[in-house]
Amino acid sequence: MKPLTSKQRQLVTDHLDLASNLAIKYADIAKYLGIDIEDLKQEAAYGLCMAALNYDSNTQATFRTYAHKWCLKYITLTIRHGYSAYTVSKPVEDYESVLFATESIDEKELQRKMRELFRNLSRIEEKVIRRVYGFNVGGPKGFKDIGRELRISPERVHQIYDKAMFKLEEISPSLIANH
Repeated sequence: MKPLTSKQRQLVTDHLDLASNLAIKYADIAKYLGIDIEDLKQEAAYGLCMAALNYDSNTQATFRTYAHKWCLKYITLTIRHGYSAYTVSKPVEDYESVLFATESIDEKELQRKMRELFRNLSRIEEKVIRRVYGFNVGGPKGFKDIGRELRISPERVHQIYDKAMFKLEEISPSLIANH
């Protein structure tokens, strides 16, 4: 990979909040799967760097919209494949200093943990969570797309998502303690 220009570094610095907030959104599921929130934030920051490298300001999308997709890509890959990022102690803006290594989780173990996690949800809650986070459905989807697919309103999808996340937050500590 080529180094970031000063303009690209500035884009990354200006949008680190986006990467951090997206990582926090996925923290509960990542924690259950044994992925540290800081590793998830690092993956999101790496996605931000990749967005800066590939961004064309002549496109119709704003950088924030474009970067959102890249950050989500690396977050969901981390969760789906169960690997963690390990970094040296340098600023995240300087992505050249980041060392990426993979620590694979056994696929069967990952599937078992996911089944155990989803066992606590209703069918519709499971469908919504799987689609929001991109598990077994070809990548993450927004509430509008999920609503269209499930033939319910985006607002209803959001309500179901909130209820499911509340349940997962309630049970998550006990599940983590058992593993």
